[in-house]
Amino acid sequence: MTYGRHVYQVNTEKRRKVFAFLLKNFRPPTKTGLKNLGNTCYMNSIIQCLSNTIILAKYFYQGLYSESLNPKSNQKGKVAVEFGEVVRALWCSQYRSISIYDLKSVVGRHHKPFQGYDQHDSHEFLIKFMDWLHDDLNKVRDKFPKMEEQNFENVPDNKAAQLVIERLEERDASIVRTIFYGLHRSVIVCHTCSNRSLTFEPFSVLTLSFPANGRCTLKDMLHEFYKETSIEYRCDNCRRLTNCTRKFDIWKLPPVLVIHLNRFEHDILMKKKQNFVDFPLENLNLSDYLSDPYSYCTFDLYGVSNHYGTIDGGHYTAFCKSPQQTWYKFDDHEVYDISREAVKTNAAYILFYETTDNKTTY
Repeated sequence: MTYGRHVYQVNTEKRRKVFAFLLKNFRPPTKTGLKNLGNTCYMNSIIQCLSNTIILAKYFYQGLYSESLNPKSNQKGKVAVEFGEVVRALWCSQYRSISIYDLKSVVGRHHKPFQGYDQHDSHEFLIKFMDWLHDDLNKVRDKFPKMEEQNFENVPDNKAAQLVIERLEERDASIVRTIFYGLHRSVIVCHTCSNRSLTFEPFSVLTLSFPANGRCTLKDMLHEFYKETSIEYRCDNCRRLTNCTRKFDIWKLPPVLVIHLNRFEHDILMKKKQNFVDFPLENLNLSDYLSDPYSYCTFDLYGVSNHYGTIDGGHYTAFCKSPQQTWYKFDDHEVYDISREAVKTNAAYILFYETTDNKTTY
């Protein structure tokens, strides 16, 4: 058997054809707002960004999710069902705004802080909501024990990655995993004996830290996140703490890349980071951070979750790009056309990018 990334591509050929079918001729309007039920703007912002993730929207709009509903999930499939109702209402062109009361009620049952009407973090909601959707749509019904860390000594990286991917797919198989999840590679090399420790870890959201002060670019933050670092690490060969070098990169990119600009990173001052981040609207190139330079690596922005205010309170909105390439501002129940130039602000909090390469054949 030949191992390598091309094997993974062959294994997903059927999935590619399904995605191509889903994307074909899906061009509905995108101008329906979400009513604020009382400090629910954090939820509205994320729901608008997810509903403008076209491949996900069509999957729900056409009711295809019903074939994958998992009655054994903790949510009994109810989060996915309610999200499907919201997506259909948002894309049917019949309403200026709708209420997500039923969806809020369901998620509140599974996370008590979301029951009430206090302000919450849109990033926290996004992470939990994606986990719930995945559980509700997971085609793997059996529960597996937690994956133990494997020893990949003397195993080629391609073979090790394929083994990890196969083990992950045995446990988790949903459209959420397929669209939003990538794979990181970490290589730690001991300075004493040159022993090489290899691990792979799935990711769904990149959380990037801000520099100490001043303006910065998204590239600056990515360079800092993926830079080679010196660490102390217990070497398996030396059997003690040694000085090591850690190299961190992307083995596999997801079709949709979500980037969290960590404006609420806890430090001594406990203040929101108000820095302006210059991020590209088109052609975000990630080749500098890939282990394989031949993988697709260029992305276009289609959604932004914004936060205005301070760490103690504020307001969330969303900027989303329609299939017709028009940008809209979703401010709860109100929806406005905005210019491309208006998309970049110092309120940008979570960025949603989609691959530009082979869009119909993920």
